[in-house]
Amino acid sequence: MNIRSDKLNYNPETGVVELTANVRGQYGVYHFLADEIILKMEDGQEEQLRTPEEIMMSPGGFTGCDLDLPHYLFRASTIEIYPGDYLIAYNVVFYEFDGKLPLFYWPVLYINLDDDRTNIEFEYGYSSLRGWYGKLTYNYNVLERPGQLYLDYYQNTGKAYGIKQHYIHTDNNQGYLYYYTQDNNIGSERLFDWEATLNHDFEWQDWEASAFINYQQYDHRDVTNADFYINNQTDDYEANLASDYERLIYYEAERNDRQITNINLGYDRSFARDLDIYIDYDLEWTDYFNREDFDQQTSDLQLGFNKGFDIGLNLGGDYRREIDLRVDEELTREDQAELEADYRWGDGWRAEFEYEYGRLLEPEEDLQERWSGYFLAGRRVGRFDYNMVLERDAPGFGDDGVSFYRWPEFNLNYSPPGFFDYRLQLGRYYEDQTDIEGYRAAAGIDFSNRWQPMERFTLRSDQELTGLIYRVRDEKEGYPRAINYESEVSLETRIFENWTFTNSHNYITSFGATPFNFDDIETEEVFESELRYRRDRIDFTLDSGYDLIDFIYLPLTAAVTLRPNDDWRIRINTEYDLNEMEFSDDLSLTSRYRGEQLTATTSLDYDLNEYQFYRIRNQLDYEVPGEYGWSISNRIRYDFDRPQEDRLREASIALRKRIHCRELRFTYDHIDREFTVSYHLDLFGGRGLTTGRSQEEGFLFEIDSD
Repeated sequence: MNIRSDKLNYNPETGVVELTANVRGQYGVYHFLADEIILKMEDGQEEQLRTPEEIMMSPGGFTGCDLDLPHYLFRASTIEIYPGDYLIAYNVVFYEFDGKLPLFYWPVLYINLDDDRTNIEFEYGYSSLRGWYGKLTYNYNVLERPGQLYLDYYQNTGKAYGIKQHYIHTDNNQGYLYYYTQDNNIGSERLFDWEATLNHDFEWQDWEASAFINYQQYDHRDVTNADFYINNQTDDYEANLASDYERLIYYEAERNDRQITNINLGYDRSFARDLDIYIDYDLEWTDYFNREDFDQQTSDLQLGFNKGFDIGLNLGGDYRREIDLRVDEELTREDQAELEADYRWGDGWRAEFEYEYGRLLEPEEDLQERWSGYFLAGRRVGRFDYNMVLERDAPGFGDDGVSFYRWPEFNLNYSPPGFFDYRLQLGRYYEDQTDIEGYRAAAGIDFSNRWQPMERFTLRSDQELTGLIYRVRDEKEGYPRAINYESEVSLETRIFENWTFTNSHNYITSFGATPFNFDDIETEEVFESELRYRRDRIDFTLDSGYDLIDFIYLPLTAAVTLRPNDDWRIRINTEYDLNEMEFSDDLSLTSRYRGEQLTATTSLDYDLNEYQFYRIRNQLDYEVPGEYGWSISNRIRYDFDRPQEDRLREASIALRKRIHCRELRFTYDHIDREFTVSYHLDLFGGRGLTTGRSQEEGFLFEIDSD
């Protein structure tokens, strides 16, 4: 501590040091001014002058402003300081504007000098629902376990009080109990009578856990909420258990009494020799105490493993079970299991295996089952890849398609240098639904190339041609034949230096006939065009097309991206239906700017059919450059498709002014009709001075500081 004065008087017998005339001192961030300061030393020894046991000022003042003429000042009739412990001041008046304007008064002000937190926090205000109110929070510490006492009073609803006490408080283990009760003289359904909370957070080595239980009692119901989480994670594994619980009891409407429980269990483990396993389980249970027809239980279980071997073998397996149990024992259950293996050895040899099995049980439906399997054995030698496939393919539950077998199929693929690849297939096939069995042979040639016939033209072409021949069982006459053809051709033309025009043609068709449904191909033919302009900070595209099979136009889409500078990006896009001759998407404009002082995002959605805006959103944060200390932020959202009285979804503004050792903040939320004016002092930690008004709280006032 630093103290200076024009006059000092020391009594070695009593150990009292008296400082008078122009006395100034500093203790940490606190600056003191007084007419007289008395220091009580631990004893009368001269060397102890620098470690006073007690300091008394009368009259005196303190501030967090380091100027000779401080911007604000707490003046008191008497100030007692116990260094390293606490400060207590009596009859305190807070002055602003260089000590000229008195604003607030405290009979007693207590400040803990051994804690970052202010010991006493005040809040005054007015609520349209509860009237004038005053709130007092006292922060204390018992056996290094912090706590808070709450003493509140509301003009209309009555008194309220509570306590929050840590039963343990260390760096990695914190837990507290909380209780709060309040009068409800106006009988408001929004006010609980009392609530209690237990909260505990724990961290130790690889463990992390938390538990939370809250109970609230109202005049007509009580509500219980609980959460639990535990996690253990190391380099080799992670295990976690989480659950949440909600219970609602209505005293008069008992039909809605219910409890909802959700449990999640997860476990992942990596073992030696490249073995990984996992399990994940979710259970949600809704129980209506007096309406069993509304009960529901759902669960989802997933587990699996992966195992690698040094010989080149990899194994994996997954299982999933989903259960939905509803009223009257109506059960929906789906099981899915999958096993896969991959083995590579020797000079290009490989084998692959997959197996899937599923069961679906639905109310009033027969049990559905599906399974599919796949086995491949093959080898790659140079540019040749040959393999044998055994497969049963089956669509998933609810998916379109048919089940069929490849039993077996032989494939030979050849990829020589150049633009062509070649395919050969021969196999025996069976289709479940149609009971068709037969042989199928296919030969294919693929072509892919990109070249520039002229400087401004780039041509890309991908072609696939496949010929098929079939021999169907029990059909002695003829060999059905088919030819499948797929084509993708695009031509990009650089019409000007920054302009490109790309036309593409996609075509899929089949000639002949196939006895198998899985081989059936529907003809598709689409022509698409894209006009694009790219230069420096501008990117514009316009594209559409035409379906030559259904004789309809593809949507016409337009988009432009502008970058006025490195910090600013603007995008405008829309879509037009050429068939219905109307816009199928709104005109959307998005502007994003991120600079050193300004961050702004604006988005507009405009309905081009109705000629009206659909939605407007804006976010802005601006800090005035220099040492002025001003900053402003704004949030707006307006939805035109909602009812007139509900279109403004968000509207708020906040203004901050930094004034040397303090900060003034003004915020206004138009939706909640709430404004606050906050005065923040650097001197204190905790809350500061806040005044304001809202729809629910009317006028509010609180203490706030950084």
